[in-house]
Amino acid sequence: LSSQNLAYVIYTSGSTGKPKGVMVEHRGLTNFLHLFVEQIGVNRTTRLLALTTISFDIAALELFAPLVQGGLLVLAPHQTARATDEIVRLVGSHKINLLQATPATWRLLLEEKQDKLFNDVAALCGGEAVAVELACAIKERAKDLWSVYGPTETTIWSAAHRVEHAFKDNSKIVPIGRPISNTRIYILDARGRPAPLGV
Repeated sequence: LSSQNLAYVIYTSGSTGKPKGVMVEHRGLTNFLHLFVEQIGVNRTTRLLALTTISFDIAALELFAPLVQGGLLVLAPHQTARATDEIVRLVGSHKINLLQATPATWRLLLEEKQDKLFNDVAALCGGEAVAVELACAIKERAKDLWSVYGPTETTIWSAAHRVEHAFKDNSKIVPIGRPISNTRIYILDARGRPAPLGV
């Protein structure tokens, strides 16, 4: 096999509402996993709880990232991934220290009143815009917080932002961050032309 062979095809509707097959090559997945392992600090002590259904591209991160470093992968049963009390139980019983979830799931998890449960957890939040008030609430309870962004076509994430401080301006949404290693991001206007700085 070469780096240009397909790793998987995954179907997504994106913003169009029409499902399309996205072909992801080994080089994209490998680049992403190397970035993730290095940037987030995945190693043999990592204990990740996988909540994502296999039909969503983020599942590739959850399945492969801990395994390529010799870490522990805990697969949540399908029904558990929708029950926050069960997620909380698994986080505690397996001493999970890496957890990825959408903002909606993080909101539900924070309602569980387990104040110290996430103290050792590196929290990944993506799949939709991350509100500043939610980021602040996660930061109060988790060891680390990353806001992550990316369409399926660019292999899981395109950008990551480590949330390290309180927000002093009038921002309502956490930044999506900078491009991951070996990639570039272009901000274009409605006509597909490069937008000026700050737009």
